Amino acid sequence: MDAPLVRLSGFDAGFFYSQTPEVHQHIHVVALLDAERVGLRDGPREGHRGVLTFESFTAAVSSRLPLLPPLRHRTIRVPFALHHPVILPVLEIDTAHHFRHHDLGGAGTAENVRDLVSAIASSALDEHHPLWEMHYTEGLADGRVAVIVKLHHSLADGVAISALLEHIIATPAAFDPPQRLPEAVRVAPSRASLVREALRDLIIQLRIVPALVLRTARGMSAASRYQRVHRATVPGPLGSTPRVSFNGRLTARREFATASIPLARFRELRAQYQGQDDDVTLNDLVLGSVSGALRHWLEAHDEHPSKPLTVGIPISLDDLSLPR
Repeated sequence: MDAPLVRLSGFDAGFFYSQTPEVHQHIHVVALLDAERVGLRDGPREGHRGVLTFESFTAAVSSRLPLLPPLRHRTIRVPFALHHPVILPVLEIDTAHHFRHHDLGGAGTAENVRDLVSAIASSALDEHHPLWEMHYTEGLADGRVAVIVKLHHSLADGVAISALLEHIIATPAAFDPPQRLPEAVRVAPSRASLVREALRDLIIQLRIVPALVLRTARGMSAASRYQRVHRATVPGPLGSTPRVSFNGRLTARREFATASIPLARFRELRAQYQGQDDDVTLNDLVLGSVSGALRHWLEAHDEHPSKPLTVGIPISLDDLSLPR
């Protein structure tokens, strides 16, 4: 083995541990593009801005893959789950596997795109390849194309994948070609080597356990003080959440739906709270709107849970929230 294996962090590995045949830990981004205005280059030095096609999109993204390491990593599980999965650089990307082409026939609607996203979201990613797919969809009635990116959550969160997509479709003024990749390809580690490296890393990590326990105890103590001072409550365990019609056992099938509200409307609402003691952000208003819509839905379906529902809300650790 030419170098120590690179192991997923505990946070990223958690998305693998929580994945089941019914719950696929991948995320999606859908971008609607004007095929005549995006003008991706077919290569890093070509200057024309022709109409975007599946072929030119595939070529352009493929040329930039060396600059996007998460898309060139295959994730390998450790036998017996002795430690977190490891990542293996893949120098040869199977474009036929990662890039998919769909045609809605020229009269495609937003509903057709939503149905396609639903179908794409209903299947798991193949762990024998880097964990991503890009679905190029043409044939919309308005002439635009939809690019649906499907990516495992261990590689990026929603903010990161949006930034990644922006990097892919942008046409920088000066796009330097990627440096030549090394000729040698790391041989996939054997089961024995995966076990050996996992045990070695576990022994090394035993040294940090005392400090980890101390840091955890301090964090729990600080959280307890915050709750007492601010009279805050924390959600109970998931098992204590009251049962309603939509939080039962899942299947692998997914349904994708959208709703649009003008950002200007939220800005108008926020302006009503300016100058008050509690500063109201756009995030506060969006979350309030969603919770209010959920309450109206429950009332309309004659569902009245006896206790508050517990809802998971993803946040960006980079503090990239909606504009204030």
